[in-house]
Amino acid sequence: TNVQAAWNRNLRGDGVKIAVIDSGIAQHEDMEIAGGTSLVSYTSSYNDDTGHGTHVAGIISALNNDYGTTGVASEAEIYAVKVLKNTGTGSLTDIIAGFDWAIEQGVDIINASLGTTYNSVAFKQRVDEAKEKGIIVVAAAGNTGNEMRYPALYDSVVAVSATNDQNQLATFSSRGVNIDLSAPGQNVM
Repeated sequence: TNVQAAWNRNLRGDGVKIAVIDSGIAQHEDMEIAGGTSLVSYTSSYNDDTGHGTHVAGIISALNNDYGTTGVASEAEIYAVKVLKNTGTGSLTDIIAGFDWAIEQGVDIINASLGTTYNSVAFKQRVDEAKEKGIIVVAAAGNTGNEMRYPALYDSVVAVSATNDQNQLATFSSRGVNIDLSAPGQNVM
């Protein structure tokens, strides 16, 4: 991923606001959360109940503090946007509301490590609106091993597939002509 080269150029996310649209983010000593919201019906807390959103946020922004690992953009401001329930599932309505919230906050990047097979006009409009406002939307291609999921299928999204520790496409990672890049995602320490 050439992260070290970026760090050598002092590119560590300073001044960049990133919304992680996922299962929330748990408080963690190796991460600072700038704020967030919960859009699920059973809690107003954006605390993560599955660990997925926290894992994603850690890859992005774990602090550069000689403890554990360092996130790719350790100086970025991270916002937790809880749209997935404790089952790891969520409603498209909540996901769209999460995009609305992130757009309203004026974030620079939206990360959505989630997906659906449903091609919603309203969802596409929100994703396109984000791009029109200069927000980079990054989304996982999917974890089915075959067809990609939305929002990664939208042209306005940077679609990411996962590679393993052998730098090969992970068997679970979705494939398709809309893939923009592949990044470490399996057995990567």
